[in-house]
Amino acid sequence: MHRRRKIGEENNISVQKLHSTAEKCNFAYAMKNLTEEQEATRCRDAINRLLRSECPFALFRYPQAQEVELILQTEGEPHVVVPDKKQLKGFIFAPFHETGECPTLLIRPDIHAKGWNDIDLASERISKHSPALEMPDHEENTDISGERLYERNFLSVMSEISQGNVEKIVLAHCQKETGEHHLWGREADVFLNALASQPNTMVSLVHTRQSGRWTGCTPELLLWHEGDAWSTMALAGTRTPEDGDWDRKNQLEQEVVTRYIRATLQSLGAEVEEGRITTMHAAALMHIRTDIRFRFNTPPHPLQVARALHPTPAVCGFPKEAALRHILRQEGESRRYFAGFLGTLSENGQAHLFVNLRCAQIAPHATCYHAGGGITALSQLPKEQQEIERKMNVLKRLNPTCQKC
Repeated sequence: MHRRRKIGEENNISVQKLHSTAEKCNFAYAMKNLTEEQEATRCRDAINRLLRSECPFALFRYPQAQEVELILQTEGEPHVVVPDKKQLKGFIFAPFHETGECPTLLIRPDIHAKGWNDIDLASERISKHSPALEMPDHEENTDISGERLYERNFLSVMSEISQGNVEKIVLAHCQKETGEHHLWGREADVFLNALASQPNTMVSLVHTRQSGRWTGCTPELLLWHEGDAWSTMALAGTRTPEDGDWDRKNQLEQEVVTRYIRATLQSLGAEVEEGRITTMHAAALMHIRTDIRFRFNTPPHPLQVARALHPTPAVCGFPKEAALRHILRQEGESRRYFAGFLGTLSENGQAHLFVNLRCAQIAPHATCYHAGGGITALSQLPKEQQEIERKMNVLKRLNPTCQKC
């Protein structure tokens, strides 16, 4: 009996220990969730303060980076960048095709904060001293959200290709949303969700009175320059893991982009080194990627290199001049800052610039989701329409109210 009682007491003690351990684990888990939610709330509040201030700013995180950065201009409007100006620093926001109404902008780094603690402090500081201004509502001149219009444009592109005028044209599409996919007032949640789910992309939220409000998560590097190191990438082709291996159409798209970048850099006097072809994962989509490194004996300004490369066949077509003429004739100026480029320039010549893909323009009346796809002689309309939808859904899925993506 004594032995049995002792065993029972030991069992009771063991059960008590298990309960105690479980309670500690549950408490630790609850505290972790509480801390994460408090941190998310703090970040969300900081973003909303920045938006309410109406100051020009860019909030961003580079691929695989640990810190979010903020470049904020406390007074005045961003500078309009002129081609021959070289002493530039700040955050550059360039359109696909530069016009007087859609210029290349440079947000001056009156405040450059790194990490949420500093961003939070900056947002509190600016919200106390900056009066809220009315945000211009950038209406598009045309509604290009219909499938019939995309089909008409697709057939026009195929006609240009069949006549031998071009080898490839990137056909863009804009889809306006005013319901559950409308992002006005949800920018902070979308940005934070992108940070968590898109580690291989540059995540951005850019706000100026001239450009309007844009958010996106792009996988495509245009130019990275630090010290003597220069690099870019050829990125083309789109598929999902379920689609199987890369088909010839996607492989040809990648070859066109790589060939163009190599020739452009060599025309600037660069020695070019191409890496091996790999497959890049960006959210639910995959792309063919070739990393390209290069160097100059007499380095030009990084913006000169960026302007020479942009727009690449990945967002325009080939030959560039003929493809661009067709795009402007067919699409007008509807792309605005979609398929332009964005990123930082510093006084010491460093440049970190990305192509503005997987993005949306957010205005009070509607959100315009932008996406594009390369059209070649091997393209098929249903597959191109599916690719456009997949690219738009990458951003739509980041909206916490989205139920159908």
